[in-house]
Amino acid sequence: MRRQITLLLLLFIVITATTQPLCNVRTFTVRDGLAANNISGMEQTKDNLMWFSTWNGICCFDGYEFTTFRNDNTGKVLTSNRMLTVRPNSRGDVWSLSYDRNLYLFDTHSCKFVNVGELIRKQFNTNINVRAVYPLANGRSWVVCNGDKENFLINDSLILYGQGIERVVAKDGMLRSNIIKKVLLDDSGREWILTAKGASIMCWHPVVCPLYA
Repeated sequence: MRRQITLLLLLFIVITATTQPLCNVRTFTVRDGLAANNISGMEQTKDNLMWFSTWNGICCFDGYEFTTFRNDNTGKVLTSNRMLTVRPNSRGDVWSLSYDRNLYLFDTHSCKFVNVGELIRKQFNTNINVRAVYPLANGRSWVVCNGDKENFLINDSLILYGQGIERVVAKDGMLRSNIIKKVLLDDSGREWILTAKGASIMCWHPVVCPLYA
């Protein structure tokens, strides 16, 4: 009887061991080409590149090696190389927020940063302190600012030309509050803006708003 129990236990151990999934774990550091060991954000673009925001710029990984983009190889555009987030937009370009809460768009075709915060300052005569960016699949990105004064809606196709920036404030009737918690796009193409005073829905029509067609 003891032999039978022992055989059953051995058989159970063998079966359990053979059904365990194999997991290959690999760790990347600056020795492998990563810009910094402090990683603050990670996203994947449509071309399957992995993007990372680090304390020393942003970098992408193509499955073989890392490529880093920061002030020393893209010009003196950034106010800080310490980046907080990366968020791909509908065109495959990458939104990035610096440590001092300034907003940049990295043009993945020209490999250059666009200082969107500076564009907003010049157009609207206001200095923004950005909390988050919500890029949507319909070609628009919401820029949510700290405080309760204003937010911005950006056209992904026009921003590379310094255009397509719209200021959104509650007093214009577009939102119930300037304090935006989150922005989502549903399957019907409606934008849900969750604010401190409830939710608002926006549905852009190409005839009414040709700019966003």
